[in-house]
Order: sequence, then C-alpha cells, then structure tokens
Amino acid sequence: MTLIEQMRRTSFTQAKQQVVDYLLSHLDDLAGLSLDDLAKKSYTSHATVIRVCQQLHKKGYRELKIALLKELEACKFTTQQVNYTIPFDSDESIDNIEQKMYSLYQESITSIHQTIDIESLKKIAMMFINKKRIFIYAQGDSQITALNLINKLAKINIFPILATQYHEEYHIVQKMRSSDFAFFISYGGQNQIFHECLKILSKNGVPTAILTANEKSILTRRCQYKLIIPDYEKENKIATFYSQHAFMYVLNNLYAFIYHLM
Repeated sequence: MTLIEQMRRTSFTQAKQQVVDYLLSHLDDLAGLSLDDLAKKSYTSHATVIRVCQQLHKKGYRELKIALLKELEACKFTTQQVNYTIPFDSDESIDNIEQKMYSLYQESITSIHQTIDIESLKKIAMMFINKKRIFIYAQGDSQITALNLINKLAKINIFPILATQYHEEYHIVQKMRSSDFAFFISYGGQNQIFHECLKILSKNGVPTAILTANEKSILTRRCQYKLIIPDYEKENKIATFYSQHAFMYVLNNLYAFIYHLM
C-alpha cells in the first residue's frame, strides 16, 4: 500500500483528519508547504500534525513530506495503469501482452526504488556480514528467490542456511542463539509456522528481519528489521510476476550492500 493510499484508508480523529484532508487536496503544493503553513491552513496545531505523522509511522513532518514527494515523483514515470494481479487477458495480442509486462516490471522497479528503506537495508547487510550463522526462512516462490540470493552470497564467502529447505525450520529455530541471524521472506507475512519460529527466536534473543508486503502482520511487527514493498499483488493471480520481481530487486540491492560493506 502506498503512503497516499494509507492516508486515505486510515481512521483519524477529526483534528488529524483535517491535516490529512489538506495534504491530500494540496499535493501539488507540497514541496513549499512548511510545518507552520500546514498547521495554519488546516486550522490545527504543530502537535496535531506531528501526531498524524506518527500514526503514519513517520518520525516527523519532514520525514512524511520527503516520503510523499518521492511517491509523487514515482507517479510521473507511470506509463499506464498496471494490474499487478492479472496484467493481461488471454485474448490480447502478443504485442499488447509484451507492453503490459514491460509496464509491470518498469513500474514495479520505479515504485520500490522510491520507497525502499536504505537504512534498514544497511543494517540487514551488516547482520549478514557480522553474524556467525544466517538462516533464511522462505517458502513457495519466495524460496526460489531466496536460493538466488544464497547462490550470490556463496561467491563472496557467505553461506546462509535455507532453514525451510527440508521443512526443518521448527527444529532448526530451537538451536539458534543471539550470535545468529534469521531473515524471513514472505509476501503476505501470514505464515503460522514462521510465527511460531519467531516466538522462539525472540525468547532466545536472536535478531530478526523480514522482507514482506504486509507491514501490519504480526510477523512483521515482531521482527527487528523490516523491508516493506508496496502491496500490489492480490489473490487469484496469474503468477507471482510482481512479488518475485520486487523481492529480487530488493535482495539484489541487499547483496550489493553486503559486497560494498565487506
């Protein structure tokens, strides 16, 4: 979910809603809109604006403003409206299908580039470098993407363990300690086995991170480090075009950071 979508869907108090309504109706003027201007023009206060920012998981107005400006900039490069779940119809021409797949991949990268959390990527990269053992938790198509990362890391003498490869994740997690690191890859963040594993990891003081599209899941909230991609892909999809492409882009950046920091 984009930040603008989040602002439209979140329930606010009346005063905070005034701030949100003003922002959404004056996005074209955002670059020159100061905290003082926003408070005055929305007939609220600095404190109310800050509370809106915090409810949207931003530390302050500056961080919210930068995030919104990045999102608006990303929209400028949109070539056409993409359906990430069913990007094309079976009766379309080959040329149309190719154009829609091009748009899907192009817009995916643009969107993630504008929203990716660089600081979290750096912190997770340092975990891969400094921790004694790295365990990756991923299932289904996400496991294929995880294997691609593991293959790259082997080339720089880092050998993560795919904890889910033989369905031994619950057994493995009980042997992990604070010197280890657990990295979850889950688009929906709703895997019950992962939830049980995370309880044990938290109890044993093992640092954890997640790459997901569901920032509100219990799994996401309980992980120490988070990489959130926009949630564009829904159920009944043709294939995991978007999610695998998005995960691969983020993980390739993670690998590049690891390579750079070693």
